[in-house]
Amino acid sequence: MPPNNFEQNWALLVHDTSRLIRRRFDVAIKDLGLTQAKWRVLAVLHRSPGLSQSELAERLDIEKAPLGLALEWLEQAGWVRRETDRADRRARRVYLREQSTPTLHAMEERFRQVDGNYQIGRAHV
Repeated sequence: MPPNNFEQNWALLVHDTSRLIRRRFDVAIKDLGLTQAKWRVLAVLHRSPGLSQSELAERLDIEKAPLGLALEWLEQAGWVRRETDRADRRARRVYLREQSTPTLHAMEERFRQVDGNYQIGRAHV
C-alpha cells in the first residue's frame, strides 16, 4: 500500500482504533461474564429494540449462526426474548428483558470510563 494513500490509511486507523476500544471495554466488563458478541447484542438492542435476527446480524456485521449462539445464551440468562414477527412468521424479533437492566447500567458506566480515557486524549489533539 502506498504510504500517501490517505483514504486507506485513515480507514485502517479507524478500524484499529475501534478494535482497541472494544478490547478495552472487553477487559472493563470481564467480570460480567459477557463476550464481545453478547455485549454488542445487548448494546444494539438497547438502542434499537425489536430488531429481527437478520437486522441484528447486519448491524453487528456478524453471521447469523454466531448471533444465534449469543442469543441462545442471552435468552437462557433471561436477558433477551425472541418472538415470532406478526407480519412475517419466518422472522423472529429480539427484545431485551427487564432482567438485563442492571447489566446494561453496569455496561454503560464502564463504557463511560473507557470512553472518558479516549476523550481526554482527544482533547489534547
